[in-house]
Amino acid sequence: MATLTIDGLRKSFGATEVLRRIDLSLADGEMLVIVGASGCGKSTLLRLVAGLETPSEGRVRIGERDVTTLDPSDRDIAMVFQNYALYPHMSVFDNMAYGLRIRGLSRQEIARRVEEAAAMLGLQALLARKPRQLSGGQRQRVAMGRAIVREPKLFLFDEPLSNLDAKLRVQMRAEIRRLQRRLGVTSLYVTHDQVEAMTLGDRLLILHEGRAAQLATPMEVFEQPADTYVASFVGSPTMNLLRGRLVQDGIAVALDAGPVIALAGRYPGDRVTLGIRPEHLTLGPGELSFAVDLIEPLGSETLVHGRLVGDETVVVKAPGAVGAADDGNDPDRPRAYFRRHDRPAHRANRARHGTIAVTGGPDSGRGTVGNKVDSRADCRGDVAAGQRRNTLRSQNHPDVLDTCCPRR
Repeated sequence: MATLTIDGLRKSFGATEVLRRIDLSLADGEMLVIVGASGCGKSTLLRLVAGLETPSEGRVRIGERDVTTLDPSDRDIAMVFQNYALYPHMSVFDNMAYGLRIRGLSRQEIARRVEEAAAMLGLQALLARKPRQLSGGQRQRVAMGRAIVREPKLFLFDEPLSNLDAKLRVQMRAEIRRLQRRLGVTSLYVTHDQVEAMTLGDRLLILHEGRAAQLATPMEVFEQPADTYVASFVGSPTMNLLRGRLVQDGIAVALDAGPVIALAGRYPGDRVTLGIRPEHLTLGPGELSFAVDLIEPLGSETLVHGRLVGDETVVVKAPGAVGAADDGNDPDRPRAYFRRHDRPAHRANRARHGTIAVTGGPDSGRGTVGNKVDSRADCRGDVAAGQRRNTLRSQNHPDVLDTCCPRR
């Protein structure tokens, strides 16, 4: 096993800079997931580590050895691709054994390694089959087995689950994580799927336009995003980002949508952005009204999409099913429930109005000045009529506004 160190890695194709000085270090046995939107440079970074591309600047070290200028065959790595890359005319056994034969291993050693890998992956009964006789999940396991038998120092995964259906992706995610922990091989995993990133990685590297936007554990990225890009990229649905301005000499925020939220301290600046996760919003009596555009019932939860004053969009993740509409005849029924039209449940359901009360546990929202989300704030609270007092804790950071989540 080995560590991986990347120092000042840059890559340009002509005048286009694809990667902008990437620095990172992986511990022995660690799994780092690289995630980002299409075109952010994540596959290019993987190819640079593999030796399939030459860096414009920087160094790559596996263990104590500088491999920057070495061929892929000399780096002692194994790669699992999105398209499986299996030889169609070879059996499962031969596909897994081919690389070992090229390296000149004995028949006994090849058979031992292939049989051990097949036992790990549940492929013992499939060793004589050709790839065309396998399902997508079985083909991906064969591709993983071919990587395992090499006993490499580093595993590289390039979106290996993208071609699988949703059920198989869940199954293969669990298998990949279980195998990586069992083998203890340092691994780089590239994906655009947030669920894969959150569940597989010991740490996440969020790439944005070729730069490292944040490197942290999955929960740190989710709860303490480094900037508004990370805040809006990680999480499903993504974080609500509400515009506002500092008022009362910097001790409160007036949202463009209406409510004024008091702050625990005084902050410099003018325009700010308040970030709140959809699951930290509840439907009910409150001060922040919105027009409902769409209700998506998902069984255990319901997503309510709407528009605030000024056409800002907001999403609320409510547990269970959303209640029936207020018909105006019951004075005790909250006015925040939605009027339901006589149409199928999967179609858009429009409401006369809705109101939001902000509630939640620790880190139920994030506040920013300019384009940075405060990663040091901790708060609990709700926003409702007459309840705008808030208390929060933050490490000293004078140019960043803390989370604007009041508490009772």
